[in-house]
Amino acid sequence: MKWKKKLQQPQYALNSEKVFLTATQPAKSVYSYLQTTRLGLTRAEVEDRQLTYGKNEVVHEQKKNPFIVFIKTFINPFIGVLTGLAVISLVIDVLMAEPGEQEWTGVVIIAVMVVCSAILRFWQEWKANEATDSLMKMVKNTCLVKRAGSGEEELDITELVPGDILFFPNIILMLND
Repeated sequence: MKWKKKLQQPQYALNSEKVFLTATQPAKSVYSYLQTTRLGLTRAEVEDRQLTYGKNEVVHEQKKNPFIVFIKTFINPFIGVLTGLAVISLVIDVLMAEPGEQEWTGVVIIAVMVVCSAILRFWQEWKANEATDSLMKMVKNTCLVKRAGSGEEELDITELVPGDILFFPNIILMLND
């Protein structure tokens, strides 16, 4: 039985050394290395490269099981300290006490604090993950690409292939004090 699912490794991964070497070369050698031209790729070349390399997509984490996320909320220092105090209180006030003089209030109060803290932390983490997922669905990343025959066009970044010529708009930075 497998406990963890392995993410599918992409067939082609980013090689930062190749990217650095390509960035330091003159334009002509980069065009030949990437097997493209100044006019960009043709439709046939784009389709061939999409078949070879696949979509230009980022693999995202799968949604976690809520039960596992809840159990993991108990793993933090605050919960650990409270659990330790609850165990000490249980031993001193209940197990070592004479029958009839046992005091359960300390143990119960600390246990309720642990459970409430875990529930609040789980709720906040779950809502934050849902908000992140909804924001990711709203964002659409596009870029300006030059391809042979069609000139410059705005495409979704998932449609990019190695050898595409990208245009970056002027970036205006505004600094705030």
